[in-house]
Amino acid sequence: MTPAPPVALDTPRQLYEHDYQIGAYCSPCRRWKTLELLDFVRVGQDDVPLPQLSLECSRCRGKGSIQIRPPQPEIERYGPE
Repeated sequence: MTPAPPVALDTPRQLYEHDYQIGAYCSPCRRWKTLELLDFVRVGQDDVPLPQLSLECSRCRGKGSIQIRPPQPEIERYGPE
């Protein structure tokens, strides 16, 4: 059995197609935010390479750094709801 080819995760579009997420961190504010990948599509940045994305904090206007987050499995809740 041959292994599957590697998946390219270089742009917001590719992350969206494979159910990944982008988390953004602002070090001056010390806060995290999960970004909507479809917002990159709306502003025409869906094919911009990830290192070239310009992220600005909506609170302090500081430069944000990104964290790529893999797809998260659905977790069934146990016990009373």
